Amino acid sequence: MTILDRILPDYPEDQKAERTQLLGLMAMFFLVVTAVGVLKPVRNSLALIGLGEGDFYQVYMVSAVVLLFVPIYNRLADRVGWRALVPGLAVFFGLNLMVFRLAYSEGSTVLGLAFYGWYDLFSAALVTQFFVATQLLLNARSAKSAYPLVIGGGAVGAMLGGGISGFLATAIGTENLLLVGAAFILAFGLGIPFVWPADEITAVQRERSKGVRRQEQMSKGEVRELLSNSHVRLIAVTVLMVVVAKQLVDYEFNTLTEQIFVTEDAVTEFQGKVNLATQWLPLLSVVALRPLLKRWGLGAIVFILPGLIFMTSVVAAAFFSIWTVIAVRTADTTFRYSAERASREILYVPIPEEIKLKAKTYIDVGVEKGLGKALSAGVLALLVEVLGLGLEQIAWVVVALAAGWVAVTVMIRKEYVRTLARSIR
Repeated sequence: MTILDRILPDYPEDQKAERTQLLGLMAMFFLVVTAVGVLKPVRNSLALIGLGEGDFYQVYMVSAVVLLFVPIYNRLADRVGWRALVPGLAVFFGLNLMVFRLAYSEGSTVLGLAFYGWYDLFSAALVTQFFVATQLLLNARSAKSAYPLVIGGGAVGAMLGGGISGFLATAIGTENLLLVGAAFILAFGLGIPFVWPADEITAVQRERSKGVRRQEQMSKGEVRELLSNSHVRLIAVTVLMVVVAKQLVDYEFNTLTEQIFVTEDAVTEFQGKVNLATQWLPLLSVVALRPLLKRWGLGAIVFILPGLIFMTSVVAAAFFSIWTVIAVRTADTTFRYSAERASREILYVPIPEEIKLKAKTYIDVGVEKGLGKALSAGVLALLVEVLGLGLEQIAWVVVALAAGWVAVTVMIRKEYVRTLARSIR
């Protein structure tokens, strides 16, 4: 038995085409996430140095404004086939990075804000559309074995990206890491067409993707209909609390980083090394999640992340330092895309089919990416500018949010059971 046979037990040697395509998908996602990992510390350092101490929260409002580009992107998706849209978008983003490098000016506020918003648009668009493309290529059986491997390739890319920023920022300069990120993005854009089959996506797949997009378009009346469902409301409230708590911790981490490391290169280097040291932990959580879910069910899984965030937040507030704040971030990083994501997806299961997809779009995009970021900016403006709270005091606000998160999780678990019983009846 070869190494590939051990890694890909569901793809025997006689399925050479399927095996090659899966390896290609793993490689492409590795390139995307490596670029994201390289550019994330760059994004933070440019914004921190450009805005100055205490004003970092303003970038969250920029991230919310980025959602205005979603309708434009949806129109492109309707008009352009996936085989042209995804690689074309990657090449476009790669060229954008070259423009940012040419426009680079150390300490520029405009550049820091613009690049922060651009990064959120880039990471959301490219990663989301990569998975949209894989959904059109993988069937239900193959997806179960393919996605963990594809995501595993992404986890390796996240570690590599953090390592590149951590060890090269001082050597080549933060501004030149923009070109390193561009190289990975362009490699993805040029390579992804070779991963897909030579023939165009079938008419059935096109119709399926159009149907999904039609269901994602929501009117005000549909939003009211979604909010009338108590289970949907509780999920939305939970996600909103998660985003605000996460952004407060992110603000603490970035502000402390700027206070300790005063130059762009030093900030980029430190945050890159922190990412390198923590990005392997989600792999462990994914391995542990399956037996936990099988043994204890959703009732235990939904409490993992809020419980850990509450405990680490109490420690961070009582013994405030950059290292205790990093502990809170590490808990979030470790379980957000395993326990929290898995439990959230399961919570959607008993929602009536006629509103499930719309509810998911409304919460995962509108609440998590838009409303959550905007509310976070408003909360931080209130805490910092109006009330004049320091970082240590903001840490206790995170504790309160985490406690509220645990309380809402108790409510949502009970509502899940009731909703599931109704759906079974």
